[in-house]
Amino acid sequence: MPKDLFLMRHAKSSWKEAAQKDFDRPLNKRGLEDLQFIADWFKRENIIPDVILSSSALRARATVDGICDIWGLPRDPVQYLDRLYLADRSTLMEIIQGQDESVGSLLIVAHNPGLERVLSFLVADPIPLTKQGKLMTTANVAHLRLAQAWRTLDRDQAELLHLVRPKVLREKYGN
Repeated sequence: MPKDLFLMRHAKSSWKEAAQKDFDRPLNKRGLEDLQFIADWFKRENIIPDVILSSSALRARATVDGICDIWGLPRDPVQYLDRLYLADRSTLMEIIQGQDESVGSLLIVAHNPGLERVLSFLVADPIPLTKQGKLMTTANVAHLRLAQAWRTLDRDQAELLHLVRPKVLREKYGN
């Protein structure tokens, strides 16, 4: 049975408070707006992940909470993990490979550069970049299809179905 993996970078965060710790940065206005576009995309595609794993950093938690609020979902499928805060590729892969096989779809909300590295590791085909040469912009979602079990997932074994960027959704559906 195929598995669906969604890799999402947290929405745009605020740098307003210079003395604020990175871990405690909230979302800014654009980040909150981008959440609506991404949540609407999930709704249009009729996607509700079985499990949602999020970094415990404030901006990642606010991203997940905002999407769940827009979807009208309880926080039952959500787990906030300290390990996902600035996780590298090996940590992300360990978390993905550790999923129970009953999980059909998994959403991970985390940070760069780890998300970019795991996406590039899993997908063999070239991945489209933005005009600025970026891969995982804020609130970006990569939807991957896996043909094998979570535990055996390895390099070049995922198919990229969608690479969803809020800026593109904003241009398509309105500002």
